[in-house]
Amino acid sequence: MIEPRMSQSPFLIAIYSLITACALWVLLMPWVPSVAESSMRRFHLTHPSFGAWAIQQPIPAMYNFANTYEIRQWPPHVAGSLLVDQILDLAEGETPDFGKLHSDHINHFPARVATFSSQRIHCCGPNQDRWLVTTSTYRGQRVKTLTELKALGDGQFNVTRTDIEP
Repeated sequence: MIEPRMSQSPFLIAIYSLITACALWVLLMPWVPSVAESSMRRFHLTHPSFGAWAIQQPIPAMYNFANTYEIRQWPPHVAGSLLVDQILDLAEGETPDFGKLHSDHINHFPARVATFSSQRIHCCGPNQDRWLVTTSTYRGQRVKTLTELKALGDGQFNVTRTDIEP
């Protein structure tokens, strides 16, 4: 009788190791803030290194982050300092946000609105610079990113991301 030697297969060991590592990552996410932040940065495409981002790709995408995005006509810091905003603030007691064109919740990967989503053309407008503010929150943690979409023409944009909040 031939004995099976599954435990000696290096490919099987590699697959089991990958599954174990992914399961550990997901199980640690609620209790280890750095793991949760790293996962949220993956959604924003703002990880500090490509290698750290790439190694997370086998990990299942989490649907328990609260992800929102705003398409803005001006960056948030400029819109709040406009004279019109200040005048209306005095009149109504509350600052309306004139710079916001569209905002919504998104299931996961909020950066896709500016990268490969069909909404990119509709939200960003033809030949107009826009700013995308994406926010992900999870158990009291928040990652907020400002993405400048510089219009190049024909629905193409130069994308520059910066962290607003860690």
